[in-house]
Amino acid sequence: TAAPGRKPNYMQLMGALETPAAVLSSLSGTYKGPIAFTPIIAERGVPGGSVTSASIELSMGMLTSYQVSVTDGLARAWSASCPKCASVGESLATFKSTGVALVGTGPTGSVDKATGTANGQPVGHTGQGVISSFALMEGTAAVTGSFAVSAVKK
Repeated sequence: TAAPGRKPNYMQLMGALETPAAVLSSLSGTYKGPIAFTPIIAERGVPGGSVTSASIELSMGMLTSYQVSVTDGLARAWSASCPKCASVGESLATFKSTGVALVGTGPTGSVDKATGTANGQPVGHTGQGVISSFALMEGTAAVTGSFAVSAVKK
């Protein structure tokens, strides 16, 4: 249900089957989008904004790059990436369960001041998409949301 002034919004992935373990261990590719996203929710419960860009890279079953940029309902820009993913990679099991650390910029524009986490997993019988959720915070400002990206065709 929606509170007064708030519209219900949903990102529904019907039939998005979990990617088989045998496929996950060798999954490589670039995923870009978003092809779908939930409204961004700011610290005061303000919905709105959008995922303006998202990119995920996998290599041999490891998460090697994660980048997301959003605007929130308060017209603030956020951008974050996963430094550990780029340097040593993160397992897809970690990405799914405990998440990966994010660092970036928030409403003040200060580099490396926004921090947070992202979780996600490949979906589809061949891993043709990835769904992810994220949360970022800078001082008392915060945002959270979810998105889906699809594999870039070669």
